[in-house]
Amino acid sequence: MNSVIMENLKNLRKKLLKEINALHVEGLPEITRLNALVGKYVNLEYTLPNGRNVKFLDDQTTYLGTQSESEFEGDRYFGVLADMDFILICTYEADRTSPELVLYKNDKIRSFPTENLPDFFQVLSEKRFLPAVLQKTVPFRS
Repeated sequence: MNSVIMENLKNLRKKLLKEINALHVEGLPEITRLNALVGKYVNLEYTLPNGRNVKFLDDQTTYLGTQSESEFEGDRYFGVLADMDFILICTYEADRTSPELVLYKNDKIRSFPTENLPDFFQVLSEKRFLPAVLQKTVPFRS
């Protein structure tokens, strides 16, 4: 990747980390790292209060995210996913079952630099730019 894209990715990660940690989600420890994650591996299905099951992500899109153990005792984990338009925080069991949406913040008006980012996440999605571990079928939890 060229240096401009890498610098923009670094700045995006910093801004997202700051925004995610400023949410002070109960039980979620401080997030210090966001990784490139392909949608089809992290697109969990949530049950809405009306009983309808929905997925919020695009399986073909690459997002920034991470998994974290909860600060509370138990077998639930936090999943954090974001891009330039939203932040999604959920919890789920160790095998990614029983996901529960904790927070979905849609914010299409962020102050991220847009120059040199016409297809920013498209570039991340190209197989040659993903770390080898993401080019294989891997679960969200490492």
